[in-house]
Amino acid sequence: MRDIAHHLGLDQSTVSLALHNHARISPATREKVHRAAAELGYQPDPLLGALAAYRQAQRPADITAELAWINRWPSPERFHGFREFDGYWRGASVAAREAGYRLEAFNLGEGSLSRLEGILRARNITGLVIPPHPNGPGNDWSGMDFTRYSVIRIGHSVRLSAHAVGCDQTDAAILGYRRIHERGYRRIGFVTHPGAESSSRFRAGFLFAQENTSGLARLPTLLIQEEDVAADRDALDRWMSDHRPDAIFTTSARVRGMLAELGLRVPDDIALAATSVLDGNADAGIGQSPEEIGRSAIDMLGILLMHGRRGLPAIPRMTMVRAHWVDGVSLPARAALASTV
Repeated sequence: MRDIAHHLGLDQSTVSLALHNHARISPATREKVHRAAAELGYQPDPLLGALAAYRQAQRPADITAELAWINRWPSPERFHGFREFDGYWRGASVAAREAGYRLEAFNLGEGSLSRLEGILRARNITGLVIPPHPNGPGNDWSGMDFTRYSVIRIGHSVRLSAHAVGCDQTDAAILGYRRIHERGYRRIGFVTHPGAESSSRFRAGFLFAQENTSGLARLPTLLIQEEDVAADRDALDRWMSDHRPDAIFTTSARVRGMLAELGLRVPDDIALAATSVLDGNADAGIGQSPEEIGRSAIDMLGILLMHGRRGLPAIPRMTMVRAHWVDGVSLPARAALASTV
């Protein structure tokens, strides 16, 4: 770094910041320093880098920069009504603070992206986290120039070719099917709704586990539309009569209420597990580790910022966080259930 500084007539601290792509150094100077480093054969020492990172980790983190959490839900407060999503925010907030960042939520509704860009530029914010969004105008990101930003999206719903982190939903469904099987159930049915990518991933995992587990009935998946409550309830009633499941695994929080309307008690008449124990209206099922997903998003964003990787990548990476099984009274072990009848 001293040689580069002498070659360019710059201060060594400026060269150091430029090599780390610090926002305080202008893009032109950063480019000049990187070009000179390449010409002079500069290569960072990974062991010294690890030592510096270790020493930095021992110090209390001061807030040095802001990161933006972009919420374009039509009603931004609805985002936090989903406990999984709120867990993303909480995990990301803690991780950002520990790393010396302040994570600020920008609740735009379906407001102007150009106005958002003006705010981000004025505050010199270059790191963005985009959480899950519902279909609609708020999930249209085509009006934003991402070339200035390091971007991480959470989950699968955002239509943006950015690096991402999320729950491994296919693996989670395989885990769920196997745990339900282990608890003594032999006629396991899956209820979901078409359209959402997450539902398709859970369904794919369920079908894989079903096809690769011997000795169990292979019940067809029930697809509900979640638009016409009466029609969905009638479809559930027919499916129950035709296929006689002893346990239901579902992505829909509405299934438990529909079962009650049909006069079926959980777990006495039918066991129930959800792909999300936080939002699925069943206390047995999948824990998707949302806070860890939020923390991982900040870890990934920090790497992008450190290396000055701006814009949307040609080949996005997807980091999968593994889910875990949660026991609950909505799906007791069959032996335990039989002893109470």
